[in-house]
Amino acid sequence: GTKKQIESLFPPRESALLEGMLLWISESFDSSQKDAYKSSGLSHLVVASGSNIILVLGFFLALTR
Repeated sequence: GTKKQIESLFPPRESALLEGMLLWISESFDSSQKDAYKSSGLSHLVVASGSNIILVLGFFLALTR
């Protein structure tokens, strides 16, 4: 699926971030990433950014049909 494709194209840390943003999967983050996002307050932003990307993409796809 999409998760496997992301993991095959990007290094582990980058694929974990993309999975969090696009697929709302946070289990791929290693412990240092989780700690860094939590301590900086960005953990919510990762998921919120992903949902915003999906909403905007869905809007544009609906317009082009």
